[in-house]
Amino acid sequence: GRHVLALCKATAVRVAPRIGPAESRNLLTGTVKRASRSVRGGEVALQLEGGVSLVGFAEAGAGLKLGQRAMACIEESGVVVAASA
Repeated sequence: GRHVLALCKATAVRVAPRIGPAESRNLLTGTVKRASRSVRGGEVALQLEGGVSLVGFAEAGAGLKLGQRAMACIEESGVVVAASA
């Protein structure tokens, strides 16, 4: 097997308390570890299964709080995959 690394820009990640499966095929669930707030929304850091962190943005009024379960939707065009030789 080969080792693979997947990267994405935080702006390609939408975070919300609940995202329906019809909205994206790239859904991940995690626990909110950090949430900044602003009038237009804010940056959210999720802790995923296995200890991986993912940073994205929530819309204004999402109401995300530390320790809460949330979902992340990743735009396919925002993902870059690298494989070892």
